[in-house]
Amino acid sequence: HAALTDLGARRHHHAQRIARWSGDGTEGPAWAKTDDVGVRLGDWQLERSGSGYRARLPAGDFGLDLTLAPTQPRLLQGDAGFSRKGPDERQASHYVSEPQLAASCRFSADGRPAEARGVAWMDHEWSDEILHAEAVGWDWIGINLFDGGALTAFRLRRADGTALWAGGSWRAAHGTAAAFAPGDVVFTPGRRWTSPATR
Repeated sequence: HAALTDLGARRHHHAQRIARWSGDGTEGPAWAKTDDVGVRLGDWQLERSGSGYRARLPAGDFGLDLTLAPTQPRLLQGDAGFSRKGPDERQASHYVSEPQLAASCRFSADGRPAEARGVAWMDHEWSDEILHAEAVGWDWIGINLFDGGALTAFRLRRADGTALWAGGSWRAAHGTAAAFAPGDVVFTPGRRWTSPATR
């Protein structure tokens, strides 16, 4: 999924790609490297570039060309990168974040080119296990804090909206880190929105 919000024009551009891959090689319209960062979905691609990353995402009425450079060590989520996602220990993922990436972007919206600089966040998460049968939704935030710190919080929801499992982490800019236990994370809606299209 790729998205660009143009505040001046009050437009939100978005696009997505999905493909199946046989797992063989890096040829064809869709593939993923197994030994390094590298993904291609049609004309979209993300790859390692030097010590950072490069993403090129052309998409109809908009496009993004991102260069991302690490400014901090990787953040291993959970217990040294092993992040529980349910009440059973096997319901877990391997989860690594790269917060506070220095980002530069060349982009276009409706044919108008522009450039921007800012701060980005990248996650890499993978698992061999399906989620708990009661998990029907997932809320997640990853926030680059202005002081250089990083905050992650997530919860898996049951059908009635209660939390089945929760977790996350906080890391200060100087490196002190803490992982959150399930009882440490609570998401409380501040307001609600009703779609005018679907009610």
